[in-house]
Amino acid sequence: MTAPYPAPGEFPDFEQVLIDLLTPIAYTCTSLPTDETAFNAALPLIWARRTGGGIDEDQVLDSAVMQVDVFSHRRSDSQALGRRITRALLAAAGTRVAGVLIDWAEQLTGGAGGIETQDIDPLNRVAQLGFRLDARRQFP
Repeated sequence: MTAPYPAPGEFPDFEQVLIDLLTPIAYTCTSLPTDETAFNAALPLIWARRTGGGIDEDQVLDSAVMQVDVFSHRRSDSQALGRRITRALLAAAGTRVAGVLIDWAEQLTGGAGGIETQDIDPLNRVAQLGFRLDARRQFP
């Protein structure tokens, strides 16, 4: 029998929450493959990581700022996946993701359609998204 996740009374690991939520859309990870061959073999790939946020002064709510980078063989595919990711993340508010209750979800960054691209280079295959997710200490 495995221990419950997260441990009762603890805040969730938001990177793991995004892996659980987004893996049905595409392979999701918190660290990129170490070489180009492995990276290309994993495409399409969602790179999810916490870049900021914190616990409120009352120690009740953790607000996580999350960066999501989407890589595909083509930029248009990355953008299409980005739109699916945005819908999934925004719909997660008020629901449980692998046992974790998400109180709030909002998009923080994004251009048209909520997706940012790094530059105008047509060979650039990444779409970037930013979100804030809030959750309280978790109890079953």
